[in-house]
Amino acid sequence: MTVQSVTAKDVPIHFAYGTIKDADARYSGAESGWSGFTVRRASYRAGDEFATFDLLRSIGDYVFPRRSTSTYVGELLKKDMKAEWGRTGELFGSARPTEFQSFLLPDARATCVGLQRPLADHPDSGGNLPQLLLIGFYCRAGTDPIEAEEARQIAGAVHT
Repeated sequence: MTVQSVTAKDVPIHFAYGTIKDADARYSGAESGWSGFTVRRASYRAGDEFATFDLLRSIGDYVFPRRSTSTYVGELLKKDMKAEWGRTGELFGSARPTEFQSFLLPDARATCVGLQRPLADHPDSGGNLPQLLLIGFYCRAGTDPIEAEEARQIAGAVHT
């Protein structure tokens, strides 16, 4: 993957929740010259809240495999960050369902929710192998797990 310099114009991810504002975003990106795979990242930090969202895009016959939200989100966390995974579920209410999984980061004393939303599927996949996938997480100080209703509000605050 080749790291790319990107701006808000290149990263179509918008998020505002709690004290985090969309204007707080820091952007990064990378692309594979071999496969055409791209990743666009928006990271946020405000007070005791932080969030990271990646927009993953593949082309041609490449797709993203069905994986748990904890697997995708776990890859976004720092390697030394220990997560305690909790409740998982699916949120409806938009054109595309969003899978969520609550988790705690005990060392950071943070409560979090991970999100996974397929945005576009490979045309030959029957609607279950995405080529455009939004993954990410939101965390804030606390030790009580984020419940499904709040996960719905957080998922609704992420737009592409």
